[in-house]
Amino acid sequence: MAGEVELGDRASVILKEKLLPKLQKNFWRISKKPLLRLLGMEINEATLGDGGPITPRASSKVERIGISNDFVIVHQHEAFGGGIRAAVEREQLANGSYQATRSTATAKTIQGAFTLSQHVIDATQGKPEALVNEIVTNALGAVHRVHEEVNRQLVGEKEGVLGYIGTGQGTTGTTVTMSSGVGYTNEVWPTKYIHVHDVILIGTEAQIKAGSADSLTVTAITGETTFTVSSSFTSADDDRIVRASVWDSSGSIYKEITGLDSLIAASGTVQTLNKANNVWFQSHVATSTGAITDDKIYDQYMKARNFTESPDQIMIICNNKQWRRYAATLTSTKEIHPATIDGQFAGGVKGLKMYSPDGSLIFLIDDDVVETSMFGFDPDGYIFGILTPFRFADSGINMSGYSALRTPNYLEYEFAFYMIAEFGQKNARSSFRLDGLTG
Repeated sequence: MAGEVELGDRASVILKEKLLPKLQKNFWRISKKPLLRLLGMEINEATLGDGGPITPRASSKVERIGISNDFVIVHQHEAFGGGIRAAVEREQLANGSYQATRSTATAKTIQGAFTLSQHVIDATQGKPEALVNEIVTNALGAVHRVHEEVNRQLVGEKEGVLGYIGTGQGTTGTTVTMSSGVGYTNEVWPTKYIHVHDVILIGTEAQIKAGSADSLTVTAITGETTFTVSSSFTSADDDRIVRASVWDSSGSIYKEITGLDSLIAASGTVQTLNKANNVWFQSHVATSTGAITDDKIYDQYMKARNFTESPDQIMIICNNKQWRRYAATLTSTKEIHPATIDGQFAGGVKGLKMYSPDGSLIFLIDDDVVETSMFGFDPDGYIFGILTPFRFADSGINMSGYSALRTPNYLEYEFAFYMIAEFGQKNARSSFRLDGLTG
């Protein structure tokens, strides 16, 4: 095969023995991302803490897809149908027609690439494990970044927002100062998802959609709230920061996977349906919640439980700060044994749960959830439509069974990787959220 790079039999064996198992197992701490586990994006699933596994109930392989990468999601209008009434003998049946609405979800692609130079390949001739280590290291990093990005899109801020210009920080220059206030936690600093060489847009939502936002290349990350860009520009307070690829003007859609911030809502157009115009497609939303209490969560849960087949499977997803705030509202029974002066003198929190009429509901920590929000998530109400699981793209050059493509006009080889999926909502009424949490 023309242009084929031969690594030798031993290198081929090492690639297959080392690369693929590590890609599949993914030793990065994805266990910190509970929703990814729920969607089956980790081979060795972690448990809920009581020995029971989190199974990928919300995940599904899409079998039918249209020419525009769209697939259909079926919704029920009501929890248990209509046409019900009291009647006497031989009275006419009530008219209860079947009601179901199909919305359309557009598949989204997450993609990336890394390169190896010809110099690296030449330098490792006769030392196959050296080249293998280069490929393995970069491949593992690629998997980690893909999982990280998918998780941000699933539970982070909607519409691809990576952050905002800080209040009082709008200025002209090449230094960007991001907001460090509401929307961020100590675990997710403002520049976490900003990377050197990223091409970003800075502007208002309208400017981003109109194509008039400033397009800039990140040149350096200088702190947890600051970074520099390739050219001078003028920003305003609270301008959005997004990746340049986030908006598809031809299709008028955001290219990122639709996340809980958009799905668990009472307004906005999701999967071609306007939630504001369809009460049955609205989740239960509490705004301006204020200080977190058990009753506030309980009230929303009691609404959602009427619309799910498995109310005991609803799980609470929040960031670490809200997790700790809820934990602080709980009390522990302190048992003392007078005979031995032994016992539990201090309360504590382990395996945080909320108790309901349907059993205990687990609290899951995911630091990508914005600071002021908390989600009540019903796995049965969603579909993670997977068209293509994470994989490396096929190309014209083969490295002992693994695809690579020489970059035109450069002595380097590119390894491209991607996945195609979308997160869809089948049952909006079985989930809830609390916004405006302040303490």
